Amino acid sequence: MSLDYDSRPAVIEDGVKSLAAALTAASVELELVGGAEVAAARLPALDDDSLRALSIGPGPYLLVESPYSSSPFLEDHLFGLQTRGFQPLLAHPERCPLFTAIARDSSASSPRGCSAR
Repeated sequence: MSLDYDSRPAVIEDGVKSLAAALTAASVELELVGGAEVAAARLPALDDDSLRALSIGPGPYLLVESPYSSSPFLEDHLFGLQTRGFQPLLAHPERCPLFTAIARDSSASSPRGCSAR
């Protein structure tokens, strides 16, 4: 969970409810779901229940912050999420050295089944 933003599940849920009520009051038809961006370095410390609470809506998708510097265990963390039933979505992969290297070198492979586009 971010040190910059209060990404506790209860806070996210309250925010979604509050915004949904404001949208309904303004006659805006939009379904909102909760979720949070999780720093890759935090992934090993979070159990499945915590990750599920931070996932986007009720599905398996978890928004993972792409590290801004080299991260020797990023591929392992992403693979670990997949083995636990989560599907990582990478936020801002263009800022991550691993993914920018893959984008520049067409012979490089994406890490453990993740796409770099």
